[in-house]
Amino acid sequence: MKRSSCNNREANPTRRGYTLIEMIVVISLLGTVMSVLVSILTFCMRTERTFSAEARKMQVIHSLATDLRNDIHRQKWDQIKIDARNHSLHLAGGITYRWKDHRIWREGNGKEKQQQTYWFPKNSEATWSKDDASKMITLQIELPARIAAKSKNERKTFRGLTITAHAEKFAVMKKGES
Repeated sequence: MKRSSCNNREANPTRRGYTLIEMIVVISLLGTVMSVLVSILTFCMRTERTFSAEARKMQVIHSLATDLRNDIHRQKWDQIKIDARNHSLHLAGGITYRWKDHRIWREGNGKEKQQQTYWFPKNSEATWSKDDASKMITLQIELPARIAAKSKNERKTFRGLTITAHAEKFAVMKKGES
């Protein structure tokens, strides 16, 4: 007695190809696997973009802090002026730090006019303050916690960043060394 089956290929050696149902099953499985892979890839790309934006922001903050501290450490206290109305800090030697349109401009008037720009996310705010007792200059920057809100109703939260620098620090260090 010979058994015949549609799914048994060895029983019918002349049969070639696949049935329509087999092809639909394979195509649906491939579609499912591809949709999972695409969603994983999209998630990875979004995560990488977020981390690289955070890394760029931290690099800008580090560069600004280094330049600002080096400039202020060299200054005499009476040569530092803060203009709160224009959000600017004026140092001797023609160096000016100015907050405008979510960025800080560093302008120097030396032999060659220098200009550097430190970009921050939109909706950021910055204020300068001066403490006469400790001879400290403070730059307070309010950064949005999230660069892009997920919805219109999401409340905007801010994260504070503070950069401080001590005026005449290099002069004090040189006196201590000699």
